[in-house]
Amino acid sequence: MAYVTLTKENFEEEVLRADKPVLVDFWAGWCSPCMALAPTVDEIADEAEGFKVGKVNVDDQPLGPAGEDSDQGGDDMPTTLPEEIDQVMEELYDFLALFANSSDSVNISTTGDGRIFISFQDAVFFDGDKSVLRPEGKAALDEIIPALEEAGPYLDEVKIMGHTAQARPDQANTVRGDRTLSTQRAAEVLIYIQEHSNGELLDPARLTSEGYGQWQIGRAHV
Repeated sequence: MAYVTLTKENFEEEVLRADKPVLVDFWAGWCSPCMALAPTVDEIADEAEGFKVGKVNVDDQPLGPAGEDSDQGGDDMPTTLPEEIDQVMEELYDFLALFANSSDSVNISTTGDGRIFISFQDAVFFDGDKSVLRPEGKAALDEIIPALEEAGPYLDEVKIMGHTAQARPDQANTVRGDRTLSTQRAAEVLIYIQEHSNGELLDPARLTSEGYGQWQIGRAHV
């Protein structure tokens, strides 16, 4: 059976007066450990026999599911330790570094504030002045997406930065065409990632895209 969404209106009936044991999951969209455990909790709920599973969104129920005068929990949320985040990010970097080393068209770099940049040459993802993903680009994303999903609960943002190259060495690109194409390219990469990833692991709200045209090297930033 599926889990029950618990609120102050149904908590007493569904939990306190339940005729079977109830596993209650307190969660929030901003809680990385909660989101990482969500698929497991859902699976337990689907296979539950002799007990049921209830979920409480603490943002919707800030005083706890039974109201202000209750002691039914909801105040304490799981905490992700800095060491755990560092380990996950190191594993993500190691994977991306191996991926980059396998191709002359890929580069990877980091900054002191915890950001990882992976850069691709134009020819990997797009042809000429096109914004349609090439098969090679899709294949590259297919390799990267599982690593992003694994690290997803610990990522603040995955930012796709689109760019273009100057079409003619003696003539600059038009501003409108250049900016539009780079924005479309970044959006196409983002759309592919979102459509081919598990939204419970890699939150779509953390996926962003931006077009920089020919004036900045395009990088996928995580």
